[in-house]
Amino acid sequence: MRRLILRVVVMMLTFAAGAGLQHLINTGTSKPVVITETAPLTTVVEPRTVETPPPPPVPVQQTELANVVADYDFDKFFPEGSYHLMDNPKGFRDFNSFTWSLGAINKDGAKGFLEIRTDVENEYDYDAANFGLVTDQRVFFVVSKTSESGIGYRFDGKFLYRNLEPFNLVKKPVLTGTLTKTKFGKKVAEKLVNFRIEFDGC
Repeated sequence: MRRLILRVVVMMLTFAAGAGLQHLINTGTSKPVVITETAPLTTVVEPRTVETPPPPPVPVQQTELANVVADYDFDKFFPEGSYHLMDNPKGFRDFNSFTWSLGAINKDGAKGFLEIRTDVENEYDYDAANFGLVTDQRVFFVVSKTSESGIGYRFDGKFLYRNLEPFNLVKKPVLTGTLTKTKFGKKVAEKLVNFRIEFDGC
């Protein structure tokens, strides 16, 4: 009986020792677990080609000649006529004259038409003022360009008399002021000048 018990105990010890040894062997030789990080999934979206409409065409600005403003008593002052440059000043040999004519008169005021005449190699050229003002005391006008050469004129002057009628066709100045000559907007000549008057139709 004792032998049987002893055998059972030895068998149990042998089994326990074998199971423990097997566990140690498996634990020592097991491969380490490698954890690999997986890159996050990204969705590739191909950009859509959006066709933008072409910009609207830029309108071509038409240069309209502005009327000259008249500001004087039309019953007492009569400056309409042609004003001829006197003494043929140097730097202004091509400038001949300018003509002022009164246009429409209404409740908002009055406007007229002013143009200059230039003489280049015996050829006359007429160009309207882009802007101007005529009062019973002063005359101001701008002609930005008279030809493809880029020549323009500006005048700022004053009347010497209130009654201009006695000076018609007389070689005596009735208007004096500063005449400026420009080329592509830059001043090239400037001089104090005088004008005599010729009434239209005379």
